[in-house]
Amino acid sequence: AYRDLMIQQMSLAALGTVADIVPLVDENRVITTFGLGQIKHTDFMGLNALIDASRLRDEKIDAYHVGFVLGPRLNACGRMGHAKDAVHLLTEATEDEAMDIAEFLTQENDKRRATEKKIVDKAAQQVIDRGYDQSDCRAIVVADHDWHPGVVGIVASRIVEQFARPAIVMNIDGDEAHGSARSVEGVSIHDALKHCEDLLVSFGGHAMAAGLRVKLENLDAFRERLVAYVNEHLTVDDLCSIVDIDTECTLADIALHEVQQIERMAPFGPHNPKPVLCVRGVQLQRPPMIMGQTGKHMRLNLRQGDLYLNAVAFNMADLAPKLVPGMKLDVAFEPKTNTWQGRTSVDMMVKDLKISDS
Repeated sequence: AYRDLMIQQMSLAALGTVADIVPLVDENRVITTFGLGQIKHTDFMGLNALIDASRLRDEKIDAYHVGFVLGPRLNACGRMGHAKDAVHLLTEATEDEAMDIAEFLTQENDKRRATEKKIVDKAAQQVIDRGYDQSDCRAIVVADHDWHPGVVGIVASRIVEQFARPAIVMNIDGDEAHGSARSVEGVSIHDALKHCEDLLVSFGGHAMAAGLRVKLENLDAFRERLVAYVNEHLTVDDLCSIVDIDTECTLADIALHEVQQIERMAPFGPHNPKPVLCVRGVQLQRPPMIMGQTGKHMRLNLRQGDLYLNAVAFNMADLAPKLVPGMKLDVAFEPKTNTWQGRTSVDMMVKDLKISDS
């Protein structure tokens, strides 16, 4: 009985391991592999209800689904209010309660995403309007009223992705602003905040992420000192996102069998990232096909010799007008198998691309 219970609990352990973004190596990797392998066969009603509410019953649930589908639902109620619903779901909830709570968490997650998008848009506009995206301002500090405290950390991460420099996003409440900081390689945001310690009410964190409080009267002085500190530690050339490529290859190298071999290294996550490959000088066969409800994604048809392969580029559709059939491209990508109507093929998930010099 204890053995069966421990096997059942591995699914919860896998859920927590992936959602808490810990290194997926050694025993963590073993727990996650076996926990995810039987997560859809769990006897826990709450976990089953969450899987059904997330429309994952027909999927092979992997670390991606936990990190980006299940985990955010469990976190959403804590971000938007109180986490007790998520705890109740995974512990004492009856079957009817579990279904209701799982649907509620899905709604809360939708609300969290809408709130997050609205704040990201406003914060990005503030960055551009005030010139914080210029090369002489290599750190960003933005604050406003009614920016939900539960999502400012996620918003800061989005601002870092967009502007490739450390970012602090804060909610103004009374005579204080409090929020979250996210950084990039090359700058410890904790060290940067310590340099501004006398201007802060409090702060804490580590090299890549931190939280802080500052009196409104000190906000401008804090911004100036932080920017000056980061300007000394980052050059203008550092203000770009980096894609680490594991190896170069040809389209012939990424046949189905080879990609399936790569996927045996899953679950992917911290300290075991998905391999990133690069093909150089591949030919764009036809105009990019715009995808998605918002038209932000595109599909590319690439050719090298007699081989053709599709590549999917999320959030890159703004590059489409520059991509002309016949031109040569260098493409960094993650290889992935895709099964549709019983047929399995290889997809290239584009991380970055450039017009080839060759």
